[in-house]
Amino acid sequence: MSRSTALLAIVEGVSSAVVADAPIHRDLSAFVIGPTSTGEATLRLRWSGSAPAGGGALRLVVARDRWAAGRLEFSVLDGGVVGSVDVDHPDSFEFIEIPVGDLALSQLFAHGGQVALVGSDEPVHVFGAASEGAAAAFAPRLLIESDKEEEPILRLLDALDSPSSLQQFGWKLGCVLDGLVDLSESTGDRRFLARARSHLGEFLDDDELVYQDPWGRPRRGEIYGIEGLLPFASMARSGIATGVPGAFGDYLEGARRADGALWDNAMISAEGAYTVAYPLALLSPATDGIRWLEDAASQLRVRIRELRSPGSVILRRFEDGSTAFEDWIRAWTWMLLGLARTIPLLRGRVQTGDLEQEFTSLTGEALDLRGSDGLWRVYPRDGSTSAETSGSAGIAAAMAIGARHGLVEDSYLREALRTRQALSAQVRADGMLGGASQANKGGERLQRSGHRILSQVGMGLFAQLLAATEGHPAGRRL
Repeated sequence: MSRSTALLAIVEGVSSAVVADAPIHRDLSAFVIGPTSTGEATLRLRWSGSAPAGGGALRLVVARDRWAAGRLEFSVLDGGVVGSVDVDHPDSFEFIEIPVGDLALSQLFAHGGQVALVGSDEPVHVFGAASEGAAAAFAPRLLIESDKEEEPILRLLDALDSPSSLQQFGWKLGCVLDGLVDLSESTGDRRFLARARSHLGEFLDDDELVYQDPWGRPRRGEIYGIEGLLPFASMARSGIATGVPGAFGDYLEGARRADGALWDNAMISAEGAYTVAYPLALLSPATDGIRWLEDAASQLRVRIRELRSPGSVILRRFEDGSTAFEDWIRAWTWMLLGLARTIPLLRGRVQTGDLEQEFTSLTGEALDLRGSDGLWRVYPRDGSTSAETSGSAGIAAAMAIGARHGLVEDSYLREALRTRQALSAQVRADGMLGGASQANKGGERLQRSGHRILSQVGMGLFAQLLAATEGHPAGRRL
C-alpha cells in the first residue's frame, strides 16, 4: 500500500479573514469559510512548482466544533468545482478531505484554488498556514499518494506518533492517549509515551489545565463535564501533571446525583463507564485509596443497571426516564472498555464478581452482533446501517484487554485479531483511519445517514486494540 506526500498550501488572504475572535488552540491561526460580518469568506490557496502526476486530496483541519450541516466546495480559482465534501457537525482537530483528480491538480497549480461553504449560514473554521513545526500538521495541504510501499499498521503507528493525532481535551484526547500509552507498554517503544506526554502538554500551563471545551469556551483549571475526566487516566499512567488531579476531585464533588452516581446535565451515560470509573480507579493510589475504588465499582454498577437492555446498550438515560442512542456502537464501546479496563484495577480490593459476569455476558452478545466482515455496524442490531471503524476498534480492544486479564476466554483474542485485520484495510495512505461515524452531537439522524469521517479517536481505539493483541501467536509483532 502506498504512502503519501503532503504539499502545504500558501494561503492568500484576499477573500479570507484570519479569525481573531474565534477560540482556537494556543497560538495557531485559523480562517473562516462562510458568512462573516463583512460578507461571504472563502479560503484561497495556491501551490508553487509544477503539478505532480496522479490525483490527490485537499486536507483541511477544523479549528472549532461546528453544530450544523453544510458542504465545502473546492474550485479552481475563477474556474469550476473540482471536488466537495459534507461538513456535518465536525469536531475541532477533525481532518476534512476533498478528493481531486489529475486534471484538477494541473489546473490548481496553474491558477490556484478556492474553498467555499454552501448550504449553511454557520461558518466553518479551519486551521491556517504553517510552514514548519507541529502546527504544519494542521495547515491546508494537498495530499498526494506516492509510490513508496508500507504496511497500513506501520503507517498508522507513524501517524499516531505525530502531531496529527492530537485531539481536543476530553474523551477524544483520552482515547488517543490510552492508545499511545498502551503501545509504549506493550512494545517497549518509548516514542509513544513521549507523544502522549507531548499531547498532554498542549493543555497544561504550569500543571494547570488550559483548553477550550466543545462549545468553544475557554477553560482554566476546571473540567467541563464527565467526558473531560478521561485524560486523567493517562496522566496517572504517564506520571506527569502531579498537581492536576486536584481538579478531578473538585469536579467529583459537584457532579453527583443523590445516590452518588456521577452524571452530566441530568443524564447518566455509558461514556462514564470509561471516562469516570476507569480514571477513578487509576487515581485511587494517589488520592483516597479504597473509597475511590469502591466509587469506581459503583459507577459501573449504576450504568449497568440503568443503561443495559436485553441484547443492547443505551448511551443516555435522562432524569425523566427518557433515553437516547439505544444500541449505538460507541455506547457498546464505552461500556465494554470501561469494564475491561477498570475491573482488573479493582480485583482483590473490592468485590467484582457481578461486574465480571456482566462483562462476560456483554462480550458474548457483542460478538454475536459482529458482521461477517469482522466489523460492527453503527447500530449493531440494525444491518441496514453500515460498518463503523472507531466503535469496532473499541469493542475489539475491550475483548482483547478482557482476554489478557482472564475475564473472558482466550478465543476473544483471536476474534479481536480478525477485527484488527478488517480495520487495517481502512487505514489511509497517510496513516489516518477512515470509516468512522461522526460524533453524536448531530443526533441519530447523522449516525444513520452513512456519513463517514477520518478519525483520530478511531486511531486511538485501534492503537488500544493493537497493543492488546501485540505478541499473540496468531498475530504479528508491531
